[in-house]
Amino acid sequence: MKLLGLVWVIFLVVSPPVFAHEVRPAYLLLEEQPEQVFSVLWKVPAKGGVGPALQLVLPDSCQRKSNPLDELRDGSYIRNWEITCTPEGLEGQLVTVDGLSTTLIDVIVRVEWLDGQSFQTLLTPDQTEAVIGERREVPQLYHFFPIGIKHILTGFDHLTFVFCLLLFVRRFMPLLKTITAFTAAHSLTLFMVSLGLLTVPAAPVEVMIAFSIALLAAEVLDKKVGSVPSGWKIAFVFGLLHGLGFAGALQQIGLPPDDIVSALLLFNLGVEAGQVAFVLVVLICLWGLERIWPKGLPRIERFATYAVGITAAFWVFERLAGFAVAG
Repeated sequence: MKLLGLVWVIFLVVSPPVFAHEVRPAYLLLEEQPEQVFSVLWKVPAKGGVGPALQLVLPDSCQRKSNPLDELRDGSYIRNWEITCTPEGLEGQLVTVDGLSTTLIDVIVRVEWLDGQSFQTLLTPDQTEAVIGERREVPQLYHFFPIGIKHILTGFDHLTFVFCLLLFVRRFMPLLKTITAFTAAHSLTLFMVSLGLLTVPAAPVEVMIAFSIALLAAEVLDKKVGSVPSGWKIAFVFGLLHGLGFAGALQQIGLPPDDIVSALLLFNLGVEAGQVAFVLVVLICLWGLERIWPKGLPRIERFATYAVGITAAFWVFERLAGFAVAG
């Protein structure tokens, strides 16, 4: 166990950025204007004012019409400019993002034409280029489902909170009630923020999310306080907070204004699918350990809880420091 603890400390010190909740998608919007002109919006997530080294490569048939206007807003690097394309337009043309293969970031590419039709596709680290296809009257929103899955499975702060919930409530029915409460709560705030019904600054939310994980880890270690009946209440209260974190990340993407609800629903379904998969894997692992090494399982759970608590405390101070610098 001492060796495992040493490995954890080394891993935490050497690679803290891996645990940061930062795998938000980039967003490219090409919106047609009169006379073969397209306005370009290029939005890249930036943490601490620094974004990944991504280079957007537009089709050779398009030439820059205006100089780019750059700004750093709400945790994203944003660039706006206009291009002029040939009469054939963008259909059948190639869009590439150089440097994408070295990141964990996806890029939503959306083209909107004057006649109201649109095209949307998704670039990934494994697929860094795409041909702009034919116009469609029905928006292609299915990309928001895998984005939701990837967001939860690479959002280590949210996963560690769910992990602690699984250790906090062990019996099936109370556990089902607890996970349902967490899901309902974060879905509620996700929709409220994304629909503009609630506005909360992102930096304090991220600090409080990390604090909620540290607090829950302490509750897991205290068997007297960690009573089953209170599990769903804790999950619901902190679920509201985690939903604000989901919404903050989703706002950076740029939801299609004519289909916000549909995109939100698909994103949330993706989050839930990823969360269910994570819960099942953890439960299977705990079930297997209980049968292979029943006496050692409590020690493993205790070590894991301490590791989660230490990591969450590190996140609290890291995000407080970033908050102070930004302020």
